Amino acid sequence: MPTIAETDRLILRFFESDDVDVIYEIMSNRQVMKFSISGPLNRKQANTFLDSILDTYTSKGFSLWAVHSKEDERVIGFCGHFFHRLEGKDEIELVYRLLPDYWGQGLASEAARAATDYAFNQLGLDRLISFIADNNEASKRVAESSGFKLERETHFYDKPVLVYSLEKKA
Repeated sequence: MPTIAETDRLILRFFESDDVDVIYEIMSNRQVMKFSISGPLNRKQANTFLDSILDTYTSKGFSLWAVHSKEDERVIGFCGHFFHRLEGKDEIELVYRLLPDYWGQGLASEAARAATDYAFNQLGLDRLISFIADNNEASKRVAESSGFKLERETHFYDKPVLVYSLEKKA
């Protein structure tokens, strides 16, 4: 499985079709999905979600990547980039989700920084955004520790969100 990035504690790698159980574990977890637009996913929805990740690798050359803990030798979440159309403009969103046992250790920030570096230096992107629910303080801290700043408030799928953004430094 090809590696995208490696940090002191993590490996970001491509998902594979046999990662469906871990995708289901992450996406069905009520704590993980508390602030998501969709809410927790069932197994069929998790399969569809993984299929869309795998398809996006082919169509866009990037997507979400498995976040693998070196210490536990297991996938503990995902981080990466999703294409969106927001207010008539194409945007690339930095996305990060980890299982609750791995919260509060700086791992999401570590993964987010690695994915941001990859986006700017390997994919050649100039800008990333992140949608964050106003009351999701942990996600705000991850975005801010990765250099993102609050840009504006808007609605995404009819839900209010904060848009954090980061421009590549020249």
